[in-house]
Amino acid sequence: MNHNPDCILSIRGISKSYPSISSSHTVLSNLSINFKKGEFTVLLGPSGCGKSTLLKIISSMILPDSGEIYISNIPVHTPDRKRILMLQDDNQLFPWLTVKKNILFAVHTSQGERRSCNLENLLTLTGLEKYADYYPHQLSGGMKKRTALARALAGNPEILLLDEPFASLDEGIRRTLQQSFINIWKEYQLTVLLVTHDIREALISGQRIVVMNAHGTIICDERNPLSGTAHPQEEEFFTLYKKYYKLISNF
Repeated sequence: MNHNPDCILSIRGISKSYPSISSSHTVLSNLSINFKKGEFTVLLGPSGCGKSTLLKIISSMILPDSGEIYISNIPVHTPDRKRILMLQDDNQLFPWLTVKKNILFAVHTSQGERRSCNLENLLTLTGLEKYADYYPHQLSGGMKKRTALARALAGNPEILLLDEPFASLDEGIRRTLQQSFINIWKEYQLTVLLVTHDIREALISGQRIVVMNAHGTIICDERNPLSGTAHPQEEEFFTLYKKYYKLISNF
C-alpha cells in the first residue's frame, strides 16, 4: 500500500475474535480503513459490532488476531503517547491528586522528567480554571470528564480515541461538553476517532461518519455534509438522522 502523506492512521486487514462457550465470536473481520491527519471521524454501529474493540486495537491496549496498525506508515504494536484512548469510565482520575496534578501527571516521562505543558491554557479550554485544586471526589461527572480530557491533551497526542466519553452524563451537560470538545479539536488540530450510539452527536461533531454492521464490517463511510453547520431542526439533519438510524437498526 502506497504511503499517503495526509494519512496519519492506517488500519490494514484487522481481524479479532473472542472465545465463547461453544466456539469463537468474531467482532472484526479483515477491516481496512485510513484516516487523515486532523480529521474528526465518528464510528456508529449496533452494540457488539466491534467499535470499542477497534479503538482498543488502535491504542495497542489489545492486539488483533491478524492485520496491522500503521501510524504515519510505521507499524505499531505497543502503546505510546501519540495515541490516547479515553473510555466511558468516570474513575479515570487518581483520587489522591488534585485536578491540576492529575493533568500534569500526563507530562511526566518514563525517566521521571516533566515535559512542557501549558497548564493554564488547558484549564481555560476545558473550563476548569476554578477547580484546579479540587480533588476528584469534589467534582461532578462532567468536571471529571473535563479533567480526563485535559490530562489526555497534556500528553500532546496526535490521535485521540474516544469511546463514548460523555454517555453517562445527562443531556444538557453532554451537549455542552460535546461543543466544548469540538472547540478543543479545532484548537489542537487533533485526529479524532469518536465511538458513539448518539446519531445526533455524530452529525454535529463528525466530519466523516463510518457505520459498522453487527459483523464488524464497514457498510457506510462518507463525508458529513452538515459538518460544522448541523442544526437538529433542519430538514437535511432529520433526513440524515433517519438514514443512519435505519442502517443501525437493521442489525
